[in-house]
Amino acid sequence: MELDIEQIVRDMGGATAIASRIGVPRQAPYRWIKNKYVSSKILEKIKNTDPNFNIDKYFTGGSSNEWGTID
Repeated sequence: MELDIEQIVRDMGGATAIASRIGVPRQAPYRWIKNKYVSSKILEKIKNTDPNFNIDKYFTGGSSNEWGTID
């Protein structure tokens, strides 16, 4: 499973808007996208600014583990 960080940024109004909302540098969202990583603290900040934010809809693809495939 992969978190679609780029879609989160788009849905939150773009890099500048999301950075401003959560108090991080404007370049931070681009770094999340480039590194394919965003910390749980950042996701918590996003959730705190938008209580309707549903992270589940941003997971794409499947993943396998020792018990089989998770969809």
